[in-house]
Amino acid sequence: MPNRPAKEDPRIEPASQPAPKADVNTFRILCTHAQDGTFAGWLDYSGPGNWVYLTGDAGTPGGMIFEDYYYGGERFLVPVGTYVGNDRYLGANGTSGDGPAAWNLWARATAISWDGNGLIKIAANQAQYLTDHGKGYVYWGSSQVTALNCKRVPA
Repeated sequence: MPNRPAKEDPRIEPASQPAPKADVNTFRILCTHAQDGTFAGWLDYSGPGNWVYLTGDAGTPGGMIFEDYYYGGERFLVPVGTYVGNDRYLGANGTSGDGPAAWNLWARATAISWDGNGLIKIAANQAQYLTDHGKGYVYWGSSQVTALNCKRVPA
């Protein structure tokens, strides 16, 4: 499994109002390659750039701890305790996807469609889901070859 990038520039985002308190059920997310079921990594973050990243090994739970957040009838994914006082949420640059997955501020949070075991999809565009972009990076995309099945594992 590759190491996280060491010299990644922070992303500049507009200020946003964090959402109210999230669900209290915490979990980690284990990702496997949808095509063959091989281990891909635990969902994590890359560092200052706040990109979604895969880390760890199959036998040791790792990555960030998450909680679900429901707002306006939609589901969002938020890391627990990673950004104290500055909540971040799984996000894409718009609903089109086709780019890096990131931990965005609330202003750019992306509602997801996920049952806790399978593809994490953009709710507004079911054709876009998390994919393994290589070297540990996770993107939004539509390639079945690189699709990631994500499983909720109790923290």
